[in-house]
Amino acid sequence: MGGAGNAAMNPVYHAIDDDATVVGMVVWDAINALSLDQDTYEALYDRAIDPYVFFRSAYVQNRLGQVRK
Repeated sequence: MGGAGNAAMNPVYHAIDDDATVVGMVVWDAINALSLDQDTYEALYDRAIDPYVFFRSAYVQNRLGQVRK
């Protein structure tokens, strides 16, 4: 939450004239905010019976939730 407000207040975004670069930076920040840290990933990986199936299922469920919004 507050990503648009934070982006609007960030002076780096105002110093760059290229819109594609600014969009890329915003997307990169969003991806970084959503990524798991190593400890969380390892905890999930260690507890899963089949890690590939677990992460695939988690991705599909997350994607379906995004599409339904």
